Order: sequence, then structure tokens, then C-alpha cells
Amino acid sequence: MNWYFQRAVITMAALICGCGKSRTPVDWSIPDGYEGWIKIDYNVRATPALLAVAGHRIIRVPASGYVQTSSDLESGWAFDRVRYQNGEVLKASMAGEGGLVWGDVSEWEVVTGPMGTSHTTGRALNECFFVGSEAKFNVAGGCDLNDWPKVLDGARTSPPK
Repeated sequence: MNWYFQRAVITMAALICGCGKSRTPVDWSIPDGYEGWIKIDYNVRATPALLAVAGHRIIRVPASGYVQTSSDLESGWAFDRVRYQNGEVLKASMAGEGGLVWGDVSEWEVVTGPMGTSHTTGRALNECFFVGSEAKFNVAGGCDLNDWPKVLDGARTSPPK
């Protein structure tokens, strides 16, 4: 099934049942020809907020594939776009459909409360996805295998109460 058709069906289902909210779409701009994992750490103090241009959040990815921002990952659905800096849009797809964007995963913040109980704050710490062919994605290993910079304890903005 065509990825764009699937997205339209999922979006319509969410609108009909009211089980989702929209968010600001993200425009990922990555270096021309980049292949590999891309990671963004959210809610990092003393880092720039994401730019907002014409109703989109802009994430400019450097050659390292790694970004930090003081902004948060908004929850909800939107039609995000991943493109090379030359403007070529990269298609996300299901297995066997020839896409170039794979494995979008997020790590969520968990805090420990009284008597060792823990809960999520509802905000993402980071997001990671792979750019390249399906064959390269299948042998790339996970995002966590990369040697990304570590966000130190206390370097994140305070969690919501």
C-alpha cells in the first residue's frame, strides 16, 4: 500500500475518532547525500530553540547527524518532511516500498518519585531515525550504537510538574 495513502487513512481515522491532536509539522533539512542515523536531543539547556518558519519547525542537521535543542518534541500528528539541503524530499515507507527514512524512535523521560515509584513526565528526551536504503537500515544496528554526545544530568530543562 502506498505510504502517502496509508498516512491519509491514518490521519482521517484520527480525525473521525478524535483520538489524536495535531502538532506543528517539522521540516528536517539534512546534508546532501547523508546516510546513517540522525539523533536530536530535546530540552537541553543553553542550546538554541527550534526555528519556526511558515508554520513549520525547522531542524537543520549538521554532517555529524546530531542536534541538540532547548525545544521539546511536540506530541500529536503532522505531516513532517525530511529533505536534503538541495530540496530533494526523502520518502518514508513500509518495508519493500523503496523509502529512505526508517526506524523513527523516541526515548521518553521517566522520573522516580516517593518510595521508588516511577512515571513518565510525558516529554521526549530524544528522537532518532535512519536515512538510507532499506538494505542499509537492516544492517545499521540501532541508533543507540552510535557514539553520540551524552546529555549530562542537570543539563536538561526542568520537567513539567
